[in-house]
Parts: sequence; C-alpha cells; structure tokens
Amino acid sequence: MSDSQIQVVPLPYDDLTLNEKQFIALMWKVSGFFSIWGSCYILFDIFGSSKNRNEKIPLIYYRIMAATSFFDLLASIFASILSTTPIPSDSPNSDVVWGNIGTTKTCDAQAVMVQFSAIGAMFYSTVLALYFWLFISCSWNEAKLRKIEPYLHVFVLLFCILSSAILYAEQVTNHGVLFCWINSVPINCDKDENVECVCGENVLFYRTIFMITPIVVCFLLINFFMISLYFTFRRQASRMRRYSHTQGSIERRSSLNRGSENEGRLSNLRNSVSNSIRRSSNTSISDQGPMMVRKRKVFFKAMYFIGAFFVVWSPVALISIMVQLSSKNLFWIFALESVITPLIGFFNALIYENASPLTFFERSFTRLRERLFSKNWAQVNSDYSELILFSENTSGIEMDEEEVTSRIKSAAEKFNKPNDCA
Repeated sequence: MSDSQIQVVPLPYDDLTLNEKQFIALMWKVSGFFSIWGSCYILFDIFGSSKNRNEKIPLIYYRIMAATSFFDLLASIFASILSTTPIPSDSPNSDVVWGNIGTTKTCDAQAVMVQFSAIGAMFYSTVLALYFWLFISCSWNEAKLRKIEPYLHVFVLLFCILSSAILYAEQVTNHGVLFCWINSVPINCDKDENVECVCGENVLFYRTIFMITPIVVCFLLINFFMISLYFTFRRQASRMRRYSHTQGSIERRSSLNRGSENEGRLSNLRNSVSNSIRRSSNTSISDQGPMMVRKRKVFFKAMYFIGAFFVVWSPVALISIMVQLSSKNLFWIFALESVITPLIGFFNALIYENASPLTFFERSFTRLRERLFSKNWAQVNSDYSELILFSENTSGIEMDEEEVTSRIKSAAEKFNKPNDCA
C-alpha cells in the first residue's frame, strides 16, 4: 500500500491554514534560537574561563545548572530549530505538516535525540528543585549534598540513554506534527480501530512509560518542592520576626530600667528567650541573620526557576486537555505553545543572571565583544607599545643600518601579525 493510499486519522491540525502551519513551525525555530542563546550563555559563564571554572564547577548548584543547560541546548536544537525539517517528505500526514524534507533515518535520529534531551532537561529541572528544597527546607550543606549528587547524574543519564535506545529498537520513533518523537504511523492510528498502523501499534505503552510517566512524576515532585519551600521559608521568616520583636522589646525595657535592680531580671529574661528560640532551631539565632538573607535569595531564585518550568510546560498540558475535549479552532493555543515552550533555556538564563531581557542582551553582547576583541586589542596594544618603546630607546643611539632595519621589521611584523586568540 503506497503512502497516498494509507488512511489517516483526523487531527486537530487539519483545520489550520497553510499560513498558520508556517507560523507555528517558524516560531518553534525562533524561540529555539533564544533558548540556545540562553543555554550557551550559562555554559559559557561556567566554563568560559579558567577563573570561572575554578570558582563555579566545585559548587553543586553550578554543576546542576551546567547539566540543565546542556540538555536544554540539545532539546532546543533537535526539537525547536530542526522542528519539522527531519520529518519524512513522503509522510502519510504530509497534509498537516509544513517544512518536512527529511527521511525515515533523519526522523529516527531526531526522535532519539528529542527523547534523550527533552526528558533529560525535565529531570534536571527536577534535580534543581530538589537541590533548593534540600538546602532550604532540610538545611543540607554542600558536603551532604555531594553524597547524593553522583546518583542523580547516573540516574538521569541511564534513563535517557536506555529509553532512547529502547524506543529506537521498538520502532516507535516516528514523526508527529511538529517533530519526531514517540508516535505511530499514521499519527494516532493506535486510537482508531478503522485505521491500519504501518508501525507503532503499541506506541501508547512506550509513550506512557518513557514520556507521560516521567513528565507527571516531575510535575508532582516540583509541586511538592515548591509548596514545601514556601511554607518552610514562611515559617523561618516568622520565627526571625518574633525573635527580632522580642529582643527589641527587651532592649527597650532594659534601657528604661538601666541602673535599677530590674536589669538583672531583664538580662535573665533575655537569655531565657534567646535559649528557648535556639532550642527550636538547629542553627543559633545569632547565625541566622546572614543565613536567612542567603536563604531568602535562594528561595526566590528557586521560585523563579520552578515558575519558569510551569510556564513552559503549561501550554503542552493545556493542548492535551483541549484536544481530548475535541475543541475546534486551536490555532492560538498551538501558537502560544510554539512561542513559549521552546524558551526554557532563555528563561533559565534570565533567572540565572537575575536580569531583565534587555539587561541580559546587553550583558551577552558585552561578553561576546570582550571574548572576540579584548584579547586581540590587548595583544595589539602590547605590540604597539613595544614598537614605540623600541623607537624611544633607540633614538640617539648609533646603530648600523642593517640592525635598525632588522629590529624595526621584527617589531612591525609582530605588531601586524594575525592574532590566534579565540
């Protein structure tokens, strides 16, 4: 049976016009470009110089951010930038796909990499939330966190590699409407008894195990971490406010009664209050001021990262719900997904740098300019200074013509030589 004779299942994308399909496919690519920008910015900030590597790589937070950005980068390339391009040009669902010029092999390669990178990026977003939860809610320090860190990395890598290999071996790495992942051919043929599947009849089983279950588990865990972080921070802030208020009252009463017999009693009261509050916490109150400031900053950064995760994945969940309800005219929700979902790397970079989009772009261009030109100009200035210094030092000194010519030529060649600095 030829592809033209294969019966297909009606899809929500069937109602979209050609211009709407083009817009959705192109916006995935545009948003993916910004995500790549953000992921590369984080990776460059961590690995870009020996100073940064020595300062940041030893810390767990930066290692998790580097891993998250690496998987975000791969997902942005294979799912967003390539998008519909690797989908076979002779697909039975060509009517609903725009820009597909690939083959079965390119589709398989894209599907394997999307599974590896997208699930890996989601897992590492969960690992990042776990890190914040352990640091704030459980008061784990760096040494304690290092004990479980290797197991987290091993689990994520093993799951991503094994799941990608299994999906490829079972021939369920087929194309969808936007890119290749876990699908049947024709799309959704496993849901319609009247349509014969060319491949991927058992796609629901593998999709549930390797896509739906990880996504749901990550959503639930991140929700738990977010709620727990909120109540932990609120409880700690309330404890600090109570302590500050009590200490202030005692100090005021002490100043009014200084020199009287009550000063001793007030001193005992102060000590009693301090000891009782210390017993309610693992950390002494005198040390909780700076620690609370740090935890406050970490808390808000954690909330921003978690918020970005939900913002990015919410359109995907919304589409799943609306498709099940058989809603019509879904272009705007598809467009919203194409604009927001690929931006996870960009959002992470904004939060990582604690900057607005405009400030982030300015910093990016500044660092790029410094990277490309600062070393070159430093070398040029050094060579130029050497040439000037040579001219000043040799003025008034009798030298034969050959030596003068040789030194000037040597200095001039060094000044004009191409620079190999990256």
